[in-house]
Amino acid sequence: MMPLLLSVLLAGLTSFVNPFVGTDAHGLPAIAYTYTEPFTWFEYMEDIAVLAHGKGLKNILVSAGFVEKEPLQALLSSLDAANIDIKDMDEAFYREYCGASPAPVLENILLMKEAGVHVELTNLLVPGLNDAPEQVARLCAWMAENGLQDVPLHFSRYFPRYRMPAPGPTPRATLLHAREIARSHGIRKVYLGNI
Repeated sequence: MMPLLLSVLLAGLTSFVNPFVGTDAHGLPAIAYTYTEPFTWFEYMEDIAVLAHGKGLKNILVSAGFVEKEPLQALLSSLDAANIDIKDMDEAFYREYCGASPAPVLENILLMKEAGVHVELTNLLVPGLNDAPEQVARLCAWMAENGLQDVPLHFSRYFPRYRMPAPGPTPRATLLHAREIARSHGIRKVYLGNI
């Protein structure tokens, strides 16, 4: 039996989702879970995603991709697309700047792709930290080795902000060179952002 509070919350979610669903031109096509890491509020996201998917809405995840397999697998049947932010392929970089490891992120990308989720990858290139040609090549080689040449890859320009005022913005030439490296590895859909 469902607890009363959960019943009330789900009724509220249903009334939230219902106005957006319809066959008329005013219905929204999708819900994106983004800006704050969605897996920090996984249960809420999952409840919304299941209801939305049941009503015909698409669900889009924008995430760092660092999550245990069980929550991700629970979400996969309701997930239509995902953009995963790959910080770097280097273990030391992930440990220092993210307090994590890239291995689970890479495994989760493959898991989503295998489940039929439309996957896109984003790599924010930070000058002097993860923008060396060898670092970009490692990411692109991993994509090619795993049959992800048709997965869109976005290289984004870094701009100094609050807790990381240095280094300066990513030079445009760095982004253009990253695109060349990606194409040389057979990545067919390469996009440059924040330029």
